[in-house]
Amino acid sequence: MDYIDVEVKNVGKLKILPTDARHIYICNVDHSWITINNVNYYIGAHLYKWADGEWHWGPRREESFREPHLRRLEPTGNRDYNPSSIGRAKAGALILEFMQKWVRENPGKMREAERDDLEARLGKAKAERKEVTEKLQGIADQIADLTAKLEKFEDIAA
Repeated sequence: MDYIDVEVKNVGKLKILPTDARHIYICNVDHSWITINNVNYYIGAHLYKWADGEWHWGPRREESFREPHLRRLEPTGNRDYNPSSIGRAKAGALILEFMQKWVRENPGKMREAERDDLEARLGKAKAERKEVTEKLQGIADQIADLTAKLEKFEDIAA
């Protein structure tokens, strides 16, 4: 699945990438910024569907990813400025609310992401099986060769 460009009302454009039925990556469109309370932000964040059926920032098991990664654009053009906790909370809440609505309205996109993920994992499993099968065949051939050599050795020694 490719990135999907979306417009968040009163915020700006985002790219979203559902990677499976339980994960969505969110970032800015190209080099644009999202704007909240007249402040420009860069975002790179992961949303996860937890066991409670709701979408949250970050995986349940990792406390460090419980909010979106935001960088504030300073008037000087420096993008490596951390937003205020109020700005981060507001941006996170607005985008999370938008994304929860988007997921409800786009179940087909989430199913497509899940299918793509399952197909990729199946392809990987098949490739691994092929590699293991070839390795096992090589070991079987080596055992047969060594067994034949040992039998020949024993025949000569007798």
